[in-house]
Amino acid sequence: MRKLKWKNLFPYIAATLFIACWWVLAFSHTDSVTPVTALRTPQNPETKNLGITPLHRDTLRKALAGNFTLMAKLIADWDVDAQLLEKQTETVFKRLPNAAYVNSQLLVRQLSTQSLPPKTIVRFLPQTYVAASFLLALTTPDQIVALPEGLRKQVHLFPKEQTNTILLDIDRYQGEKLFIAHPDIAFVSHYSHPATLEALRNQGIEIHSLPSISQLSDIYDTLKQIGVVSNRQAEAELLAIFIEAALLCIDNRLTTLNLNDHLPHILFLNCHHRYSTPTEKTLTGQLLNRMGLTGTMQRSSSSQEWTIPIEQEELIQLNPHCIIISTQNIEGKIREISTFRHTKAYQQQNIFFVDENVQDFGSQHIVLAYYDLYNALASARFP
Repeated sequence: MRKLKWKNLFPYIAATLFIACWWVLAFSHTDSVTPVTALRTPQNPETKNLGITPLHRDTLRKALAGNFTLMAKLIADWDVDAQLLEKQTETVFKRLPNAAYVNSQLLVRQLSTQSLPPKTIVRFLPQTYVAASFLLALTTPDQIVALPEGLRKQVHLFPKEQTNTILLDIDRYQGEKLFIAHPDIAFVSHYSHPATLEALRNQGIEIHSLPSISQLSDIYDTLKQIGVVSNRQAEAELLAIFIEAALLCIDNRLTTLNLNDHLPHILFLNCHHRYSTPTEKTLTGQLLNRMGLTGTMQRSSSSQEWTIPIEQEELIQLNPHCIIISTQNIEGKIREISTFRHTKAYQQQNIFFVDENVQDFGSQHIVLAYYDLYNALASARFP
């Protein structure tokens, strides 16, 4: 066999080097800006200097999971914070009505001193994510027979040490096991299949249908309904007060950001096969409206649709100062960040990603959805 000489290999080596350099140059711009997810706590010097309570996402999550002592403490801290902000800035800040505040402190004392539950334990079958989310916060795991299929994957909301104590999933493969577990009450969606409802009735299970959640008030109503049926009225009432107090707390922190002066144009995008903006028919749209954001939300506020598609040309024309992208695949979408390279948001590294599953979850975790939006804006305001 004839030996190859270096001069014969040179053209192949040169071609390989050329192709490699071309790929590096072609894609190097996509790494020039590193997007930041809205899941970190920004170092907000303005609120830090005002001496108010730090606001951490994990603390909120723990309280929302059913830590009633933590709920009462945070409610008290936030009430003091509002008074401090008013004194230091001479601006009116939001606080719970005095009756709700006092009731929250009385409720936590009642819950900490109440007697043990009776030996007969009522067992629940939550067919929906919303019902399971509320029951995990209001009751104990031994009262929950099974969880909706897929909920265990939401480990950022429901830690495994909590869900692993509930052995069954609600799916078509475990119907016999669910029957053997003898649930007493089932919380079902209003659109449940009639055959499913009939099967539950034939097993002697009491059925409670839950409405769809399209407004913040629907969350409170559903929470109250589940609290009454599960005989956890005090827990449900305290959780409802905490949700309202947390939203007011975030409202106050948003006020300190002075967004209209520093980030006049903020764009929120849903990301599926194409980009779109939410309307006020969605919970996220209502949260954005609560924030008082202008720009694209004005464009979509009168629409009868849930979302309005937005093309890349319009994105460039809008040229927002900050972009918040809601997606289930944050890592995948980070690779597509060069789509926005002609916007001020890209140039100033003000592109943030939030978890779509949290944004669309109409339960007590609406607080985390609101916090993630605030956190993105605070990160842009104080990089």
